[in-house]
Amino acid sequence: MAALPLIVGMLTGIYGGIAFMVEDPALFLSLGLSAFWLWIPRVITAVIAVHLFDLYYKIKIYIIPDAVFSD
Repeated sequence: MAALPLIVGMLTGIYGGIAFMVEDPALFLSLGLSAFWLWIPRVITAVIAVHLFDLYYKIKIYIIPDAVFSD
């Protein structure tokens, strides 16, 4: 049950990120900015964030194996 707040927080962050990536570029595209500079840096940043998040949990499991799977 302790994982529920973590899951809710992750889903809230994911939804906020998706809304940010969809709504703001539509506004800036109408102002004449290039789609490349609106979406590609955000996608690259998202990929880096996911890899860092994965690396964090792999290190956490390696150092303290019971910390991730405890109830």
